[in-house]
Amino acid sequence: MQRASLRLVVVALAVAVGGPRISNAQDPETLYRRAVQALLRTTFEAKGSVQSSGGASGEFLLRCSFADGILRTWIEVQKPADQRGQRFLLWNRLDGKSEGWWYDPKTKQVKELDAAGWKQPFLKSDFLLGDFLFVGTSDHRVELGGEERYGGETFTVVHLYAKNPSEALYPHRAYSVDPRQNVLLRALYFDAQDKPAKRWVAEKLERRGSEWFPTEQKILLVGGNTQASSSLRLTELRFEPELSKDAFEKSALSAPPKPTPKP
Repeated sequence: MQRASLRLVVVALAVAVGGPRISNAQDPETLYRRAVQALLRTTFEAKGSVQSSGGASGEFLLRCSFADGILRTWIEVQKPADQRGQRFLLWNRLDGKSEGWWYDPKTKQVKELDAAGWKQPFLKSDFLLGDFLFVGTSDHRVELGGEERYGGETFTVVHLYAKNPSEALYPHRAYSVDPRQNVLLRALYFDAQDKPAKRWVAEKLERRGSEWFPTEQKILLVGGNTQASSSLRLTELRFEPELSKDAFEKSALSAPPKPTPKP
């Protein structure tokens, strides 16, 4: 997607944020929850890469599993060299508090991610660790916004307002939802002054039936005069890989990962 097109996307959602309310529309919380619950439930792993407009780049191995209402994401950094071997385990809950842990290969210690940890840039990019989470509805107020028209299609805008703004990574989020396919395609994140700060775009999706997962996504900083952005890409997806039963548990975060068998 070209930079000019991305600017148009930001403007379109900004119009929707302040636009008219939709009448006779689907309940916004249900609309958002259905899209998040339609995330790929099959356990999979993939090679990942991130590239920033500022020149930072990195590579990692990613594994995901969805069970018991929790999306579990395991990440091991492969590049750059100074971060190689770092691992992250994220438990994303739609109901209740999400959790995360970080393994430092230098100290061989596992630490729980605190508020500052979630704000840590991922591989020196514009993605924060907290950007990997889809926030829950139990600690957010969900409201229906206007409609966003993009690419000849009409999408529904859903607002999520944190009940405790001071504790939230972003006090206000506005998601563009495809109500026909239950997919989140774009989002606008707001800062503490309720000004647009970041734009998230799902540029490519992996689809398996009615389930989906963003395999190419972009973060753009939209506040001030900055034009910074970062892209994250997943390739070589493998479904149902052979993993230990505790692969997505905190207790296994410091153990060497099981080698990935060649296809």
